[in-house]
Amino acid sequence: MGTPMKSRKRVAATAGSASKPKRVDTKEAVEVLCRICPFSSTHGAVPCAVAVDDERVKLIAPSSSHQVPNIGVYKFAYVFNESDTQSAIFERAALDLVEDVVRGKNSLLFTYGVSGSGKTYTMTGDVTEATMGILPRTLDVLFNSLPNLADKYVFRSDRKNGYVVMSELESALSRRMIASQPVDDVEHMTRYVEHRRVSGACIEMIYAVFVSYVEIYNDVCYDLLADPVTRNDGIRVLQSKELRTDARNTIYVDDIVEVEVGSSDEALKQFFKGEQRRSVADTLLNKNSSRSHSIFSIRVVMAPRQTNLFYPQSDPRQISTSHLSLVDLAGSERSKRTGNMGVRLAETSKINQSLLVLRQCFDKLRTNQRGATTLLPVPYRESKLTYLFKNFFEGSGKVRMIVCINPRPEDYPENLAVMSFAEISQDVLVTRSEQVRVPLCNVIDRRQFLQWISEVDSDDSVEWSGEGDSAVLFKLKSSRDTESLERLRAYYQLADRKRKEGLDEVERRERNFELDLRKVLYRCDMKCVQLEKTQSELQEANEMIMSLSVQLRQIRHENTKLKQELRRRDIQQTNESKKSRLRGVDYAQRLQGKEETISRSDTVTSNDASFSSSSASSGVQRVDVVKRCATPRVVDRFAVVDRRNGGEKGFRRRSRSAHMVGTWNRSRPNLPPHMQRVAARMSKTPSKKIGPNIARVEDMPLTHEVVIENTG
Repeated sequence: MGTPMKSRKRVAATAGSASKPKRVDTKEAVEVLCRICPFSSTHGAVPCAVAVDDERVKLIAPSSSHQVPNIGVYKFAYVFNESDTQSAIFERAALDLVEDVVRGKNSLLFTYGVSGSGKTYTMTGDVTEATMGILPRTLDVLFNSLPNLADKYVFRSDRKNGYVVMSELESALSRRMIASQPVDDVEHMTRYVEHRRVSGACIEMIYAVFVSYVEIYNDVCYDLLADPVTRNDGIRVLQSKELRTDARNTIYVDDIVEVEVGSSDEALKQFFKGEQRRSVADTLLNKNSSRSHSIFSIRVVMAPRQTNLFYPQSDPRQISTSHLSLVDLAGSERSKRTGNMGVRLAETSKINQSLLVLRQCFDKLRTNQRGATTLLPVPYRESKLTYLFKNFFEGSGKVRMIVCINPRPEDYPENLAVMSFAEISQDVLVTRSEQVRVPLCNVIDRRQFLQWISEVDSDDSVEWSGEGDSAVLFKLKSSRDTESLERLRAYYQLADRKRKEGLDEVERRERNFELDLRKVLYRCDMKCVQLEKTQSELQEANEMIMSLSVQLRQIRHENTKLKQELRRRDIQQTNESKKSRLRGVDYAQRLQGKEETISRSDTVTSNDASFSSSSASSGVQRVDVVKRCATPRVVDRFAVVDRRNGGEKGFRRRSRSAHMVGTWNRSRPNLPPHMQRVAARMSKTPSKKIGPNIARVEDMPLTHEVVIENTG
């Protein structure tokens, strides 16, 4: 795709590039990281992307790409290869962003790449230590690092990108009302918990954490945490949301649901609740392909606490907020490879269009920052995605991007476009955000310090006295004043003895302390061994619980399928029994009809026998009856053309009722006039013997043609 590249190395622009103007201290470049997902070789295929070192990626054009053979080298802030763990990726890509949000700074972290390159796995992952992604680890570290979490409903969102502090009575009533409502039945999650923490939290501040979850589907914003609304046709759908600008000229999603959470588990429950409503689909490239851009926002609200009270100040000017947005962008796709049609094709078009606008915004920002004479307008408003991130691109926080690469040879054209976008992104400068002004905090909590001072003041065992044993003042009366010298000698001997006793006591206490310390250390070592053993058992138990949970879900799924199959078979059996019953009724009716037909035939046969016997006794000749044959066709000039006879001339046959022979109840058949004359002539001559009696109704002569043939 694109113009064939020359055989040279391409290095993405960095802070030290000669082509870039000197960076000022107030701005920093968008940091771009790269992650290469594991490559599964099929039929000896060679990966198209290889990590050279921690900062460079080599992109190799496959031989089947119909492009000029080329090896391009791209430089990033850091490159994760296939061996890097999820924990290492979180530590390098997101741990400092958690510290920034605790200190009052805003941050944006998003993943970018083609469909099936591992963006969602990098951001979310799974529940085990080896597979857990950035988002759950971020929540764990955040709640481990906040010292003073306020009770719920102390802070309240005004749904206009701001927060207020409720009174103690209002917050208590809100908590009581919520406690009386039924709790959503959410399945308990057994997962790995991150134990790391970051510094920067102030003990003098009261904190609260709010989360929200938004998706941009077909360039329309939807709140994934809001309850669906019912349309006129009865279908429940999510209601679209609009983007607004607040008093500080910040873009936000209007009237979204922001849920206050008190732990990482509560936040993850809200995340998984939104995941169930997110738009995903099965495509040829990815079984669970994201069909929308998702934005999970974590907001930390902080306010100074009141003097001698664990409650925030209600002054709105003292309330500060910081937020961290974790974005999982939908992957760029080519319809030729995905085979999308209809709705999926429209989704692909919207996804590619929004990513194209994002690239155009970065391109225009780079051009303007390189000193263009006329500043180019940045097309933020052409896409909801770029318009929502406008504040970050203009300096409201740090921007970091993780480029995900799938080294499959067939993804080379898409990876080439991704690398080009990453190269442009690293040239964009973003103004450094100012830290939220928080009061200076002591290293030691003021409450703890005052409590310690009061304990020291109230301890009677500590005596502060300026007096102590001092040397005895003496005067020598003369050089022979031995009495004073003896008294002085006795004093110093006593002092020396006391000093030795004190040293012995110190040594004894030191030995006892060392012995006690050894005992304590021994107990601590034993406790550590027991703790490690308990943690190992706990980990095994958690793994067993996760395994049993998976088995339980599978069994439930199989049970549901079996119930559906049993219900289907019951319905099938019921239908078959109904059909069998209907067939029995039909068979009975048909049998009854045949029996009635047989009885009527027997009646006709008996009448025929009586007629034959009566005719023989009276000497009346009968017309000999034979099988029906075709009537001979006579062509006459008066005949008419009949299309049913192939266009030949012939007589039209009269209706069958005109030539019907009378019933067997009469003594003689009712013949037409010309046939009656023939029958009269035949009665004068002896006729042939009549054949055997007609045994069936079907053998009864019906037309005069049959009679003519028999008499001829």
